[in-house]
Amino acid sequence: MSEEYIPKSTKKTLSTGVKSLDILLEGGIPRGLQTGVFSGANIGKSFLARQIGCFTCLPEKLGGLEQPVLVIDTEGDYEKDVMDRTYEIFSKRWNVPKSQFSFDIIKAPKIQELVSNLGADMKIDNKTESGKLDVHFVYQNTEEKQGKQKVYKDYYESSNIFSLVEKNKYPLIILDSLSEPIKSAFPPSVYNFPARSYVFKFILTGLRTIAQKFNTSVFITNHVSKSDMNYMDKGSPFGAESLMYSLKSLLYIRRGKSEQQNMYGKQVRRVELYRLSMKLEEEILLSLKDNYGFAEVSE
Repeated sequence: MSEEYIPKSTKKTLSTGVKSLDILLEGGIPRGLQTGVFSGANIGKSFLARQIGCFTCLPEKLGGLEQPVLVIDTEGDYEKDVMDRTYEIFSKRWNVPKSQFSFDIIKAPKIQELVSNLGADMKIDNKTESGKLDVHFVYQNTEEKQGKQKVYKDYYESSNIFSLVEKNKYPLIILDSLSEPIKSAFPPSVYNFPARSYVFKFILTGLRTIAQKFNTSVFITNHVSKSDMNYMDKGSPFGAESLMYSLKSLLYIRRGKSEQQNMYGKQVRRVELYRLSMKLEEEILLSLKDNYGFAEVSE
């Protein structure tokens, strides 16, 4: 970070610790809302999520909030060895002990586990006459007794994630990734789009409501969807038709163009910003440096 830049997390935004990325996002990751990031394999979306999580754990004098982060891990990218290495990298970068970082991790490799943590049991029916998949939700514990009266709650209020955020006041929830468990459960057929969209809506609605209630930032990673038949297709997020109406902002991380790599090295990344529709609003360049993380290309 340049000397003149002083990152700061507030009640409205969580700083990423990277000046140009904070500026791109109008102060950082917005609180009470959902932000998404998507990319191809090994480009850096999960690393960025972990970096933002670690920055949130930093003391307030360094720009963080000194609070733990909640992670919903659907890909197995938050095992102990990975986190130990992550903590080591950022403890050296920001000159803090590794004990400064605290990630509470929910393992949810299957879509049923992810949905269950948001307050419902999900059944996938693949025996329909048309051959397409149908989805059914059974909501958990939506009523409770208060004295002699029954009080009905929304499904998310009975969920594991709601209870954890209410108890621990996490300023940041990381879902890494949204696409993997859905892709595994729903084969890529046009007949399965309605069921897939239904599951997207359930997950995003639950997380958005929790984010709003507790003023928590939700940061969601996603895979890129790209046609192998169309070389002009630059890619879009998996489930774009569902995502764009639920996210405040969507970042697309791509490798730098050849001329950018010649100037800054192969670690250069283009970070594109989209909102509401898949129309590019702005683009910045960052470097993903070994044993350091995302940083300005000038660092």
